[in-house]
Amino acid sequence: MRILLALAMAVLAVAGCTTKAEQMAEAGKTPLSKEEVMLLVANTTERGVASTGADYVIYWDPSGEMRGEATWSGGSEIDRGTWSVGEDGLFCRQWENWVDGRQGCWRLYEDGDEIVWALVSGSGESSQQSRDEILTGNVENL
Repeated sequence: MRILLALAMAVLAVAGCTTKAEQMAEAGKTPLSKEEVMLLVANTTERGVASTGADYVIYWDPSGEMRGEATWSGGSEIDRGTWSVGEDGLFCRQWENWVDGRQGCWRLYEDGDEIVWALVSGSGESSQQSRDEILTGNVENL
């Protein structure tokens, strides 16, 4: 009986969880189009702080190549990979080494002055990018 009760509580807890994409849909938000994502990402440098606490910088080359550098108190690491945007606006990226080279895909949403990255599949996390700095061009010469 205790096992059934615990299982029922776990199912209810999971059922109450919604994804970032579901939260955006409930708020009446629609994902950005391919053109909007390309304008937002291509030929930009992104500076931010990862969930691990590492500072990072990524250059999103218009060719679909990306280069990044992460720094933390113990050192730094450089990686490269590829990114693409599907006809439906789905943004995907795959690093050569970071996140074990696994691909991650997101739907991007505008929410006021913020860009919401809602993880759809693969490796990564959903985030609200209000604190990241987005600059035009390869300002870090990556």
